[in-house]
Amino acid sequence: MKRVFFLSVVFCLLWSAVTNCQVVVTTTSLKAVVTEIAENTLSVDVLVASGLCPGHADVSIEKMALLEKSSLFLAHGFEPYLSRLEKSVRQMEKKKRLIILEGNWQIPSVHRQAARLVAEVLTDYFPEKRTVFRKNLEKLDAFLSAFETRVLKQVREKGLQGVAVISNVHLTDLLGFLGLRVVGSYGTREELTPSLMAELVRKGQAAGVRMVIDNLQAGPDTGRGLAEELKAAHLVFSNFPEGESLPALLERNLKELFHVFRMSGQP
Repeated sequence: MKRVFFLSVVFCLLWSAVTNCQVVVTTTSLKAVVTEIAENTLSVDVLVASGLCPGHADVSIEKMALLEKSSLFLAHGFEPYLSRLEKSVRQMEKKKRLIILEGNWQIPSVHRQAARLVAEVLTDYFPEKRTVFRKNLEKLDAFLSAFETRVLKQVREKGLQGVAVISNVHLTDLLGFLGLRVVGSYGTREELTPSLMAELVRKGQAAGVRMVIDNLQAGPDTGRGLAEELKAAHLVFSNFPEGESLPALLERNLKELFHVFRMSGQP
C-alpha cells in the first residue's frame, strides 16, 4: 500500500512538472512520420527509445506523465502496454489512435501509407493546421517516389540484386523490396532453436547465402553464430530511426549493407 501511494505521489509531481505535450507516440518511426507531416507546428514525444524492441518494452512513470498531458496518442497496436495505459491514463480513449499497417515502414510505399494515415489523424485533432499537413504530405509523396527509384538503382549498381541472404523475420519484406533473395528467417534468440538453426544452415548452404542480417531491436548478435556456420558475412539493420527520418535510416542501413557486401568479396 505504501509503495502504491509513493508511486502515485511521484506520478502527480511529474505530471505537474511537465509542460503541455501535444502528441505522444510509441515509436521513433511514428515520431519521424508525425514530424514530416507536422513539421515544427506540433511537439512530439516518444515512449520507447529507438534501440529497444517496442513489442517488449515498458513505459516509465515519466513517460506516463507526458501522456497524461497530451492531446493525441499514436500507437501501432502491437505494443504490450496499451491496455495498462488505458487503465492508468485519463481520457485515453479520446486520445488514442492506432496506425495499423503491414510491412516495414522503411519501404517507401509503406511509408507513404503511414504518412497518409497520420495526416488524416492529425487533421482530425488539429484542423487549424490542415494546410500545413496537406502541403507536407504532397511534398513527401513526391520525394518518396524519387527516393525509391534512386535506392533500387543503387542496389542494382552494387550488384546486390538476387543475392541470397538469411535475416530476422522483421526485415524480410524490406530486403525483398531491395531485391535481395531471402531464403530463410528467424525471430529472437529464444526462437532460434537448434532444429531451426540446422534447417537454416541447410537452406543457406544450398542457396549460397552471402550474408546473415540481424535486426538491432530483436538482438544484434542473434544470427552471428548462423553466419559463422555458413561462412557468411554478418551485419545489423535497425528498424527504427535514431532521430533521423525513415529514408535517412534506410540510407544508413544500405551504407552498412554495401560496405559489408564489398568487404565480403564478390563470388
